Amino acid sequence: RAGFKYRGFDLKPNKKNIQKWDLSESCPQGKECCNTALLLEVLEHLVNPGNALKNIREALQKNGILVITCPNPRWSKSRIHALLTGFPSCFTRDDLKLNHHVFVPWPHIVEKILKESGFEVIEYCLIEGPTKILPKAVLSLSMQYKLVGNIICRLVEKVDPTACGMSFGMVAKAK
Repeated sequence: RAGFKYRGFDLKPNKKNIQKWDLSESCPQGKECCNTALLLEVLEHLVNPGNALKNIREALQKNGILVITCPNPRWSKSRIHALLTGFPSCFTRDDLKLNHHVFVPWPHIVEKILKESGFEVIEYCLIEGPTKILPKAVLSLSMQYKLVGNIICRLVEKVDPTACGMSFGMVAKAK
């Protein structure tokens, strides 16, 4: 009703109305074919995110908008996971095998790659917010451990607000 046209793309489409697009190649619709692109929890799956972002930039009209979300490696729970295992959560060997997480999207690196690909970051936000102190399973045997873990997470978040939120988002404008 608002006059928008949606065009879905995927590396391996599973629906007829979704078109195949390998982001390591140019957009199959051609250059400057859209004015907005959503890249939600995709960047961490890309072997060469810089090349993909350049191809997305080519597909966007000048001043087009890219909305991107990624797992937050600075997330408090991810930091504790890294302290205990050596790997940020979402970027373990298992995540590599199961989810093909091959790129750790540190926000300052993502911003640099966006700039090098022809974008200007106009907004950054954290998604989810501070850790809740009380665990969801209040009457479980592991409640005391979860409670202590949540308190530690909140302390990390108090020292560094960028640790709030499992994911982060950026809005970038095509130059």
